[in-house]
Amino acid sequence: MEKHFVENIYRLRSFFGKNLILSEDGYIKQENLGAERNNILIYIQPLTNRGYIFSENININIHAHYMNLSSPIFPVDLYKKNNKISLYSCSEKKFFSCHPNDSVTVNVDAVREWEQFELVPFEKNENDCYLEEIINVKESIDLFPRDTYDFKDFLFNNSKNALLGVVANIFCLDKESLQNICSEIIKSPKWIALISEYFCDDIWANQVFPNLISWLADRDRNSSCPKLQHEVGEEFDFLGRYSIPQTGRGLQSNTPVEFLVRMIREMTKPRKDVCILATGRNEGIYYLEWISFYLSIGVNDFFIYTNDNIDKSDILLKKLDDEKIIKYFHSKSKDGVSVQWKAYAHALGVLPDILDYKWTIICDIDEFLVIDRNMFSNIQSYLKFIERRKVENISIPWCCVGASGQIVWNEALFMDRFDVVPFHERQLIKSVFQTRFAGNAHSHFPIELDDYHMTYQNSNGVTLITDDKNPYGRAMDTEPDFRMAVFYHYYFKSIEEFLWKSARNRGDYVKVSLMSSSTFDENQGNFYLENFNESPENPIEMLPDIYLLKEETLFHYKRLLENPEINNINNVLKHEFREKMHIFIKNLLEKEQYKTLPECYKKLLSIIQNR
Repeated sequence: MEKHFVENIYRLRSFFGKNLILSEDGYIKQENLGAERNNILIYIQPLTNRGYIFSENININIHAHYMNLSSPIFPVDLYKKNNKISLYSCSEKKFFSCHPNDSVTVNVDAVREWEQFELVPFEKNENDCYLEEIINVKESIDLFPRDTYDFKDFLFNNSKNALLGVVANIFCLDKESLQNICSEIIKSPKWIALISEYFCDDIWANQVFPNLISWLADRDRNSSCPKLQHEVGEEFDFLGRYSIPQTGRGLQSNTPVEFLVRMIREMTKPRKDVCILATGRNEGIYYLEWISFYLSIGVNDFFIYTNDNIDKSDILLKKLDDEKIIKYFHSKSKDGVSVQWKAYAHALGVLPDILDYKWTIICDIDEFLVIDRNMFSNIQSYLKFIERRKVENISIPWCCVGASGQIVWNEALFMDRFDVVPFHERQLIKSVFQTRFAGNAHSHFPIELDDYHMTYQNSNGVTLITDDKNPYGRAMDTEPDFRMAVFYHYYFKSIEEFLWKSARNRGDYVKVSLMSSSTFDENQGNFYLENFNESPENPIEMLPDIYLLKEETLFHYKRLLENPEINNINNVLKHEFREKMHIFIKNLLEKEQYKTLPECYKKLLSIIQNR
């Protein structure tokens, strides 16, 4: 019987003589010939070195080990040698490789035997139930326009064909073409429904994408944007798994719709100056001073994420949100999730509202960005000075303020309580960056999208060359200049406050719900003891004076307290802190718990007892 083949569509056979198939969990793997499984197919476009990989059931997403992308179809560049081909992923910039254990990975830089595949023509009668869909994939790719100016007519079709064409090609298009596609998509309400329907199980498609498009439309009409969702639920816990890219590349999208969302975010033009993105837990007694300080230098807005508070600080934050002073988000996460990573990834990848701000300052509730008031009237004038040259990230020295020998908390401002000269902490910096170019952030620096690299300057506007071979290289400046701007880091504070802080775990560590001595870090405890009474060995001689901002900070602080409800809540938080601290110290001193503590923490407790 004569066989009939689908033109230019092939099955793939590995070096080990096995077919590539899609496993039940969605991963590409090898399987012996003759098995009736969901084959991996490739369409090779005529007169090109481009192929498109998909499965017989085009409605299923494809994964491969060491591959970030999960998509029903994705492009590969083809390399031919000795009647075999090798597949180079356009999204991962790596070759596909087959292994003796039947796994398939996308993590190889050079072609050897395991990276070579044989093309097996695909018979029309092999799987009739999917044949129409397979032909449709081929037509969708062929119809996709190669000329940027034809995108509008192609996308106007608003059909599944157009969607498959976009999905198949977005990872291999130049940036201008991608932006043209995105510009047309956001104009069409039908595309929102089409994308949500096709990618119904993708949170980027059914929540993030429509929310972003809706927000942009409301903003363009100058109408009020939808009320913020204050709860960031466990469905976003996957964001807490993001980490610093080890390769020097930026954040890689996991799905086609995520890729579209991030491109549209980057295209969004801001209308306001600067905001703060912060995370906090059980820091209710500090918020009003911290907010007042940043209002004094001209910050426009605050995006504050919290989780698992037991000090009633959620009541204050909710009230401040109601008064439109801040934007407050409560993150509900499972234990083991990095809530800080989740918060930053949500704000910079999911939340539309932060895109209205050109600059984002990432800082904690004990970190204060101090600009030289003798040179700059506010943060806006400082940024205008820095922007004389192209800049997308400003690396500002991070200076630690010692404990000044304080044992217990008191209500005075930080700048009055701790009068020691700050010292530069391990050459580290904090960052102020252009919001739309970041897809995520570490607590010290932004993480860009894909292969984009922000332009870095130091705090005085001098171009900064970062060490991209070290994943943490962007968190450091080996030759910092402290004259125009620094972060004062009130890390130590009193012994009471240090113990309280230590018991909630660090923000960039995985979440532990309960306040517990199990999170006490011995190295940090020893570091605290070393700097408890001592002045730093190498104090910074020239740096902006935080005291010059005291008068304006007090003005905003008193103004916040003029609101009776805010004043009352603040008093409740102070009382709550004293009560909780008394119980907390008492529990630490109980025999069974006390004997498990590191020696440095026992010394701190003895100082409290003997005061």
